Amino acid sequence: MNMLNHKQMVTLVMYLRMKLILNKILQYYQIFCNLSLDVVGGVICNMLAITYSFNINAPKAWYIALPLGTWLVYLVDHVVDVMRTDKVYPTPRHQFIKKYLKPIIALCVLIILVMTATTFIYFDEQLITVGFIMSGVIILHLMLARLNPQSKSIINNKEFGVAFIYATSIFIYPLFNSFLSIGFDALFYLFILFLLITYQSLLLCSIIEYPIDMLMNNTSFIRTMGLPKGMVIFQGITLSAFILLVFITIGLNFYNPALPAFYFLILAGNYLIYLNRNKLQQHFMYRKIAELLFWLPALGLLY
Repeated sequence: MNMLNHKQMVTLVMYLRMKLILNKILQYYQIFCNLSLDVVGGVICNMLAITYSFNINAPKAWYIALPLGTWLVYLVDHVVDVMRTDKVYPTPRHQFIKKYLKPIIALCVLIILVMTATTFIYFDEQLITVGFIMSGVIILHLMLARLNPQSKSIINNKEFGVAFIYATSIFIYPLFNSFLSIGFDALFYLFILFLLITYQSLLLCSIIEYPIDMLMNNTSFIRTMGLPKGMVIFQGITLSAFILLVFITIGLNFYNPALPAFYFLILAGNYLIYLNRNKLQQHFMYRKIAELLFWLPALGLLY
């Protein structure tokens, strides 16, 4: 009997230790997500997948500057959100940003300095051209997002603006580099597909976070158009992306056919999250899973 109790105690201690380790891992991963590093990971994974699939020799600076630029956009967007109100945010990400606002602003400045230094160290004319184009796109997006946040207009579409910046930052250099090559058409269609999938993912999060956006008076396309219309738009974007994916798979030849397959997994994964959105509310699991789906294309490097 004493031996049995001893075994139970050992099992209990091991269980508590494992639970403590798991909670600590989840705590650090939450910080990782709060800083939008999961988004940066998705950018890098897709950049690697594109360059590998189309055999593109991109400069080292591209792998540094463009992920940093995307990270900067996301951080600045969150900083602007928390600075415009004194309310307590219900999301862990905005709570974290508000708590560490000054260090995160300093981090944004540091990112700008690193991007500038990278441009001078790895000087590349095409990359500088791409950088100017992306800067213009980002400025235009910020201007449109701040004109009239509540106007019901197709132009006032924060989710599409962010999706366009995200997708363009990944595809712009390969498109620019292969403009006159045979692979340009395949890249262009993949860019449109990836843009639709990214837009689908952002609409998904806005649909789930509709009550939070209403509570905090946050702007979103779903809020301006209304939840019922927004859900119809989400379904339409999902269907459009699937039709384009079928066309790409049947009509185009790829050096790495695994890439369209991974895009299908992201598309299907987002839709499964939509169908199970009520079950994934706890700890904002829907957002964590949605971001990790964009890491999948990096597995194409094993093909």
